[in-house]
Amino acid sequence: MPAAQHTPGLVTGSQAEGYPGSTHESGIRYPGRLSDRSKPLSKWADLCQIYELLFRRISLMLGLHCEKTDQALKVAVFEGVYAKSDGTKVTFAGNASFTVPDDTTDYKLWVLAADNTLYGGTSWPADATTYVAVAMVTTADGAVTQIKDARPYNSLRITPTYTDNGQTAQPVLLIDADNEGAGVDMAVRFNRGTDGGGEDAELEWDEANDRFNLAEKHTTGTLAKLNLLELLISGTKLLDADGAAKVAAAVAGDGLAHAAGVLSVGVDDSTIEIDTDKVRLKDGGITTQKLGDTLADDLAFISVPDASGPNPQTITIQAQDAQGNNLAEVVYLEVGVFDDADGQTEATNATIADGGAGSFLDAISANKRYRAKTDSSGQLQVQITDGTPETAYVLAGPTRRSGRLNCEDIGTVTIT
Repeated sequence: MPAAQHTPGLVTGSQAEGYPGSTHESGIRYPGRLSDRSKPLSKWADLCQIYELLFRRISLMLGLHCEKTDQALKVAVFEGVYAKSDGTKVTFAGNASFTVPDDTTDYKLWVLAADNTLYGGTSWPADATTYVAVAMVTTADGAVTQIKDARPYNSLRITPTYTDNGQTAQPVLLIDADNEGAGVDMAVRFNRGTDGGGEDAELEWDEANDRFNLAEKHTTGTLAKLNLLELLISGTKLLDADGAAKVAAAVAGDGLAHAAGVLSVGVDDSTIEIDTDKVRLKDGGITTQKLGDTLADDLAFISVPDASGPNPQTITIQAQDAQGNNLAEVVYLEVGVFDDADGQTEATNATIADGGAGSFLDAISANKRYRAKTDSSGQLQVQITDGTPETAYVLAGPTRRSGRLNCEDIGTVTIT
């Protein structure tokens, strides 16, 4: 025989009217009148009313509940909370009067995460990570006829996967999908377990430098190797499977070319000469500016300044390197005073003497020519004395212990 059935005992109308307040402590309103036990159909209607109120209360507890209002073509969406794609918790304050169009089926309502505002449209936004689905509303003849709860869409979503590499519209995994605010560093990490010593491998987008970083250990930033078949830059293949560099077409004017495993170097033939077994710089390609510092120091230049004024006059001779920089070392040289710029005739009236810096070693011609040396800063000071107003010439040249000296400079001393 069938199992015994239990019929809930229902309060009478007078009992319901005697309860304090108009609602139960759960928030569900008491029915205004409950039917008599002798009328099963009415008792079922009463139960349905209770269930409807109960379901509505549960729906309100979930938040973002949508229902009709007293105004035509207006719906209300209650307050609720949700989490954005980056995990930020947001409270939607609700919208008590949102207008929906007439004569439409399943008109979509959603809250957009970017500005936390209720929107409506005939279709959902394209990016499912940017909004919260609320409801679908159907209207006809100036009235809301149906509201479908769309909130389950937010939790019952299928994660996109690649099933066919040939499909025309592939899903995209976008990190920081809401695209709000300035760009930041982002990374995908791969657990290396004990092999990583507590560090993961990482593919990082470096926002500050606009580049990708690939690391085998993310904390210490140890860079990782990359195993490739080919390397393309700006669409041009620069590295192929055998490691041969292909750079000729990549950068205009780079002077490099590749063919049959040979890397060719283009050169400026005005400065470089290529023979069958050697590469040589042409004379025109060698300048003092291109010399190394060590070589420039070996090619000393003697600077002899001019002077003009009353008797006596002191000039400072300076040793310099081939690049024109002061040479801070002791240099040996011969120095003298002459009546002519060619140094053929020693000065008749003018004489020279030690002026301070450096020193005279011995006289070649007393008071006229001396073997001397600069001090450690490369300076030799010479005093010119001439009782007659005239012009004399101070010349310097190499002597015993001299290195390679360029002594072209002439000091013109005019006694006024």
